[in-house]
Amino acid sequence: MSLQGCGNAVPSRSMTMTGDDMSLEEKIKECDELYAKEDYEGLLAKSEEILEEFPDNPNAMGYKGFALYAFGRDSEALEILKKGVGLYPDNHYLKSNLALVYYAMGEYETSLKLCDEGLEIKDFDALFTTKFKCLVKLGRIDEAIDFDEAYGEHLALPVIFLEEDMKPHEIDYYNRILERNPDDCDAIEKMEFLKNNVGK
Repeated sequence: MSLQGCGNAVPSRSMTMTGDDMSLEEKIKECDELYAKEDYEGLLAKSEEILEEFPDNPNAMGYKGFALYAFGRDSEALEILKKGVGLYPDNHYLKSNLALVYYAMGEYETSLKLCDEGLEIKDFDALFTTKFKCLVKLGRIDEAIDFDEAYGEHLALPVIFLEEDMKPHEIDYYNRILERNPDDCDAIEKMEFLKNNVGK
């Protein structure tokens, strides 16, 4: 499962915070820590606690959406993340998590559109990863190869192709690279490895 933390989603605050602001910041920090520990049960509880007091907080909506996604509760994740994107259309983190949920639901075109929108806002590794996976799932292998060539520093293909739903596409991906460039040493080596390990 791809992990997508809030990163810099918390807005910077002035030095003259009120008690409520400090309380909110501390709770968001707790969410950061729970997310880092992959404690999604705790993350869901803490984000819901925040949303009871601050119902439109984008960080809490993003974390709640991700926690619901982690538990396979895609329809609930979709609801909170769509609300978040509607309220904060320039929030790349909310778009990234919404794209992730649509990907999990098999709605690759919708996910891809959200990735493109998010990447116009910010270079975010999770958006690059989800976009690459969408292109592969849609059979747009040439575009996926071009995308990797342009933005490979944001992608970890060995990790991506370890995911169960991506494994069946790995041979086709590297075959296509070799059709385009038969002398690609990395692809040749990868294909030899894959052929020697089929079924293992």
